[in-house]
Amino acid sequence: MINKLNELDLDIKRCEIVLKENNYLDIVIAIEELHDKYKNTIDSISNISRDVVWNYSKKDIENIQNYLKITGRLKMKNNNSTFIVLGGIFILSVFSFIVAKNILPDSDNNQYYAKPNENMIAKIESITKENNKLIITTTGDPTEYCLKTTKSVPSIDSLCWNKIENNKVESNYFTYKKYYLWIKDSDNRISGRTIIEKE
Repeated sequence: MINKLNELDLDIKRCEIVLKENNYLDIVIAIEELHDKYKNTIDSISNISRDVVWNYSKKDIENIQNYLKITGRLKMKNNNSTFIVLGGIFILSVFSFIVAKNILPDSDNNQYYAKPNENMIAKIESITKENNKLIITTTGDPTEYCLKTTKSVPSIDSLCWNKIENNKVESNYFTYKKYYLWIKDSDNRISGRTIIEKE
């Protein structure tokens, strides 16, 4: 990019020198060379008539100089901007991948965002499904359970918590949805997530 800008600056300087010297042969040679060099890059240069070489004028080299100063620099800057935008998109993609990799659960780890509280005495003993009801049997000292369709670990004061009485709970559920279950003990410790697969 920098080399192309330096080259463009040298060509603009060449136009200035040729115009200052006002040598017709140098003007014709400069027009021919610059026309060949930039005809595919800058549309306006390719519009210069090349029917008869000796029809070129000082005005043609001035036009080329102006095209190089304005259009050439803009195209170079647009290429640079495109590179910066594409680089930014690439960096965001890599960042998004890293974030997603860290948030999503591993295949061997059943937890999402939080580790299970290993000091809990309360445990889920069994889960049975009967007539669109989940029957959850627990042991230990569970006080509440949370049954929801999202993976995120509920906070201690989340609205999803419901009381557990006599270590047994019956809860309605939809058979076509996947559910996640947590229990909470008397010390407000939350268990690891238990997955209840859809049928």
